[in-house]
Amino acid sequence: MAAPASAFCLLLACVWLPRGEPAGGTLPVQSLGERATALTLRGNAELQPEPTQDPSHSHQEAILAIEDATTGMGSQEAEALNSLAMSSWERRLHRAKCAPSYLFSCFNGGECVHPAFCDCRRFNATGPRCQMVYNAGPERDSICRAWGQHHVETFDGLYYYLSGKGSYTLVGCHEPEGQTFSIQVHNDPQCSSSPYTCSRSVSLFFVGEQEIHLAKEVTYGGTRVQLPQVMGNVRLQRLAGYVLVRHQSAFTLAWDGASAVYIKMSPEFLGWTHGLCGNNNANPQDDLVTRYGKLMEDVAEFVHSWQEQAPNQPPGPTTSSLPRPPCLQQSLGTMQVVYDRCEALLRPPFDACHAYVSPLPFMASCTSDLCQSAGDEATWCRALAEYARACAQAGRPLQGWRNQLQKCTVHCKEKAFIYNECIACCPASCQPRASCVDSEIACVDGCYCPDGLIFEDGGCVAPAECPCEFHGTLYPTGSVVKEDCNACTCTAGKWMCSTSVCPAECSVTGDIHFTTFDGRRYTFPATCQYILAKSRSSGTFMVTLQNAPCGLNQDGVCVQSVSVILHQDPRRQVTLTQAGDVLLFDQYKVTPPYTDDAFEIRRLSSVFLRVRTNVGVRVLYDREGLRLYLQVDQRWVEDTVGLCGTFNGNTQDDFLYVPLARNRKEGGAGRPLSPVGVPESTPQLFGNSWKTLSACFPLVSGSPLDPCDVHLQAASYALQSCSVLMGEIFMPCSEYLSPMPYFEQCRRDACRCGQPCLCATLAHYARLCRRHGLPVDFRARLPACGECPTLTCQDLAGPEACEVDGDGDLSGGECVEGCACPPDTYLDTQADLCVPRNQCSCHFQGMDYPPGDSDILSLGHCHCKDGVMSCDSRAPAAACPAGQVFVNCSDLRTDPELSRERTCEQQLLNLSVPARSPCLSGCACPPGLLRHGDACFLPEECPCTWKEKEYFPGDQVMSPCHSCVCQHGSFQCALHPCASTCTAYGDRHYRTFDGLPFDFVGACKVHLVKSTSDFSFSVIVENVNCYSSGIICRKFISVNVGNSLIIFDDDSGTPSPESFLDKKQEVHTWQVGFFTLVHFPREHITLLWDQRTTVHIQAGPQWQGLLTGLCGNFDLKTVNEMRTPENLELTNPQEFGGSWAAAECPDTLDPRDTCVLNPLREPFAKKECSILLSEVFETCHPVVDVTWFYSNCLTDTCGCSRGGDCECFCASVSAYAHQCCQHGVAVDWRTPRLCPYDCDFFNKALGKGPYQLASLAAGGALVARKVAGGAVVLVSAEDVALGDIVNFLLTAALYKAKAHDPDMVSLEAADRPNFFLHVTANGSLELAKWQGSDAFHHHASFLLHRGTWQGGLVALESLVEPRAFLFVSGSVLALRLYEHTEAFRRGSLFRLLDAKPSGAVYSTFEWHYDACASPCFQTCRDPRAASCQDVPRVEGCVPACPIPKVLDEVTQRCVYLED
Repeated sequence: MAAPASAFCLLLACVWLPRGEPAGGTLPVQSLGERATALTLRGNAELQPEPTQDPSHSHQEAILAIEDATTGMGSQEAEALNSLAMSSWERRLHRAKCAPSYLFSCFNGGECVHPAFCDCRRFNATGPRCQMVYNAGPERDSICRAWGQHHVETFDGLYYYLSGKGSYTLVGCHEPEGQTFSIQVHNDPQCSSSPYTCSRSVSLFFVGEQEIHLAKEVTYGGTRVQLPQVMGNVRLQRLAGYVLVRHQSAFTLAWDGASAVYIKMSPEFLGWTHGLCGNNNANPQDDLVTRYGKLMEDVAEFVHSWQEQAPNQPPGPTTSSLPRPPCLQQSLGTMQVVYDRCEALLRPPFDACHAYVSPLPFMASCTSDLCQSAGDEATWCRALAEYARACAQAGRPLQGWRNQLQKCTVHCKEKAFIYNECIACCPASCQPRASCVDSEIACVDGCYCPDGLIFEDGGCVAPAECPCEFHGTLYPTGSVVKEDCNACTCTAGKWMCSTSVCPAECSVTGDIHFTTFDGRRYTFPATCQYILAKSRSSGTFMVTLQNAPCGLNQDGVCVQSVSVILHQDPRRQVTLTQAGDVLLFDQYKVTPPYTDDAFEIRRLSSVFLRVRTNVGVRVLYDREGLRLYLQVDQRWVEDTVGLCGTFNGNTQDDFLYVPLARNRKEGGAGRPLSPVGVPESTPQLFGNSWKTLSACFPLVSGSPLDPCDVHLQAASYALQSCSVLMGEIFMPCSEYLSPMPYFEQCRRDACRCGQPCLCATLAHYARLCRRHGLPVDFRARLPACGECPTLTCQDLAGPEACEVDGDGDLSGGECVEGCACPPDTYLDTQADLCVPRNQCSCHFQGMDYPPGDSDILSLGHCHCKDGVMSCDSRAPAAACPAGQVFVNCSDLRTDPELSRERTCEQQLLNLSVPARSPCLSGCACPPGLLRHGDACFLPEECPCTWKEKEYFPGDQVMSPCHSCVCQHGSFQCALHPCASTCTAYGDRHYRTFDGLPFDFVGACKVHLVKSTSDFSFSVIVENVNCYSSGIICRKFISVNVGNSLIIFDDDSGTPSPESFLDKKQEVHTWQVGFFTLVHFPREHITLLWDQRTTVHIQAGPQWQGLLTGLCGNFDLKTVNEMRTPENLELTNPQEFGGSWAAAECPDTLDPRDTCVLNPLREPFAKKECSILLSEVFETCHPVVDVTWFYSNCLTDTCGCSRGGDCECFCASVSAYAHQCCQHGVAVDWRTPRLCPYDCDFFNKALGKGPYQLASLAAGGALVARKVAGGAVVLVSAEDVALGDIVNFLLTAALYKAKAHDPDMVSLEAADRPNFFLHVTANGSLELAKWQGSDAFHHHASFLLHRGTWQGGLVALESLVEPRAFLFVSGSVLALRLYEHTEAFRRGSLFRLLDAKPSGAVYSTFEWHYDACASPCFQTCRDPRAASCQDVPRVEGCVPACPIPKVLDEVTQRCVYLED
């Protein structure tokens, strides 16, 4: 080994390069134009040192020396020695920066002209070895790019040569709210040829997720995945040859499948990234920050700090490979050829992009690539393509450049495709898709459909040939599907539907749940008789409903009977009873089938009995299954009223409209507005207004307790049994008709009345599924709901029992049994026996009474005979109130008409008194008068009732939307166009402009509002999952009105820096109470945000019919509210919400009931949320229905199971209180225990006092600012003149040197808020008006020393000049540095005198809590509050400025206007 060792020593001597100190930087950088000229004119000979060798020869000699020295060694020993020698040589070269004998030992076109000095001017490079090139293009679009094996350009435009061969962090982020991710690139460690032929891959890591690996294939956790694919917050898809990775709120990444990766961050990540891509702060000078936070000039050390252990490699230390210049071995001639070829980027067609993207970094990368690949054509074209990609991503695509360079032409394999330099990353699509995310890369290159065609199912189609999606199936253009009674045709990817008015159905199911003709769902448990529906404009039909107690403990309410009356003629009346009877004229029983000129009555099956009329009204009644369906055809559109609503497509007014009274005039004041002419807000008030019998007393409504809390033994059964709605049986339907409300109905009803209610709800949901074309045969899977009752009679009801309904609404596959009594006998429902007529019970006022005598409350003594009831009151005539007469039915001379009830309610409802009703003895109103309560009124003097209040004729009720006058017992109203509000709160609750409430659980940006007019108006919100806890703590909000854009991306309530306000627009943004308000007065748009999860958007009437999104279309109808952007009408809120996603939507959160998911939270939630049902909100219950808000409160409180409990609950209660406030009911519901809110926080800033500063040295003289001259001096108390300021407030220091330090103070004039004692430059004091500068704040802040030198006294040290105190000398007050003398101490001590005993009155509590305050108050900017009109009222802390003061918005003080 002696000979080789000697050779090796000789080699080191031969290749040693002298070390030199850096020459102090690079030569001046030339401009692009100058550089182009220089590149053309000058040669390279001028840079060659004298004398010099051909560097290639030197290098070859070194290699030969190595080869000679290793001759005779084994192959492994030789390889080790070779590597050792080269690494030693490279280390010396790295330390020396460059060696003149190796001209190209610099990077990026740099040439070594002097020891340790590189000439970097060729490509305007910088750094000791020309490692970096700045890309100063104005339209770079802040994209980080890494291509080949060695090229990186940061977000901020710094290009550098990456010489490493390991794994590196490209982008990492540790976002404050817990959103952490890392993007790593893996270079080929064995790469020694063209960098574009070596393997490369990218990995993405997210907290709690497995690795997403991008190479030739895409894997997740090592398993190959098919694209497109959604994984949590990330969506992956293919576009041309790229894989696009979109994180909904962080970034977009494009991977070309070979070597290039492009990353663009969302705007909110400005300055929050780290890694090889830099810190994304728009400053390229500080991009080279290492993992340990040090800013480097050495690219190699920077790169090494971000090296990662490759996921597939065993643990071990990472080694730094020294940067090896790619052109080190090239000759001058070769380099000249390389330069010439890369200078193609300076010529057409590339020069068209120079003004936007600098070509210099790409010329540098081109040079490096060609040096490593022997200058092959493919590498050259790929190097040019990188510049073309950068131009396209900056919005300047160089279309056709490949055609001008024939060697770079690309031929697409697919005949239909063409090569496109700029394929939009959000290309036009046939199917509904979310719009681009904020971080979208503009475009990519590749083979794709020609312009004007859309990529669909692997081919290219014209937009007009796009298919349409319906219930998960694609239909070709021209296909027709049925939506109710309308036909929808697939046209250019959208369904175009006919707009015929379809028949409508109202349902009454279970205990006792209504769904109106327009789809409004409500529960109204009352045991009385009501009008279910009737014609508003005529007496053509009326359907009445009688409820009765039912359930295991008779604590529920079920339908007892339903009656259909035509033309107000008692002889044309059919009644169906819960016992199974069919009564004509409310007296005579008939057995179906029955037909006459008005009715057709048939049993469709053992389940349903149908009554069909000749006026387009029919009833389907399932007496055993607790279901009633009332159907009306198109002729009754906008002509129905009653418990079934108005049949006009708007659920908002289902509680509003009523029939016209007989003596009302059409037109005039407009349509009446409620059961009594004005809006009723709760189901109880609404339902009771349609009560037909004043002798009937509805149940007193207590707290709507959950039946499962009362029937604890049934709670488990109900929960388990009703869960079938969420399971496999109903899965085909649940995607299109949300089962959640029916699950809740099922659970509550099953607790109260067991299996019958359970089966009724399941059957009701299955029937709705069948109407949507999705049949569900649940009875075959649930025997408990499918058994047929045992036959007790031999005769079947008739051969039509199995017949299917003509419209296909009812299935013939259900049980068909039915029984009838023999002739001359009647079924006694009480004994379930057939009996003769004289043993029949009486069906009277919806109830069954046995034969014989009965006492009926309010009717007296009654007698049932042969199924007919008659009553005789025992009340003496003398007992009648004044103005009423006694009717004795036993007296044959008595006119029976007197006994038949005639009331103001009957006049209002246009009710006829049945001719066959029995004579009832008792007190009655004289002829011509109507009863109301216990009094008799003339018809025109009947009072009006609204929201449990009574109004006399002539009384008015006013609101922004209507003005009403009481006449003839009802309100005549005129409607006015008015604003409407859409609300979103919690993590799922929405209420549209038209009043449709729904829940949508989503985790992406969605369009709350989007304008369909030419004027831009949109609101985008996103639930923010704070700290990855699964709890939604606030919303991200983006408001675009006209050219203004306002973004709230944190909880400060302050618009983000990305916001932009158009100076031509009038925009007002301010904070008041709990809310941040954004008000556009000209556009009549107002947004309220509580800086948490609640958002209210108010739009003026001019926006009616011009809006879309989750807030609906504001067309005053709710039947068409759930329309997608493609105009498809949906019924499932989840599907509807997802269609309005403004960004790619990841998997949504679990939409199931949170109290079912977290059962241990439910008792706590019910206890807390019961406040909504308590007397605290009692005054609001008649005004705003609490049902929806109570249900939401349970959902929110159960859902916040991992923190934020109180916040979720309080926000939910606050949402109801806010609605009460908007309806004029202020509820002061907060307490020190329950959701407290302390406004003293704002008052603390106003300071303590007022105090007077009395100098110890001056014998108690006061510090005063003289009105004459304005000087701050000492005056005796007797010499204080009118207007002198001697009273000061000790406020928190304007200069916050230490937060919350009570001894850091400023002294504010109590009589002139906003004026502070201020230290001047010469150390004297003045009273100066507040300024926003730090200098002013510093000079007006002091450190208060209490009792330091003498008890009860204070000294004031200046913060701007430490150790300087306020010092009294004679009558002069000024700063003086501390002196260790008794005289100094005495001159700097003051006594704080309370100024209140002197009689001065100061209001320090200028901020106070208000449950329902106007946000419009006088301010410095708007002293008349003129710019704040028609803005919703708010809750929270509001200022109370005494006249004539106004609020200073900056200092938050009440000040005089001139101050």
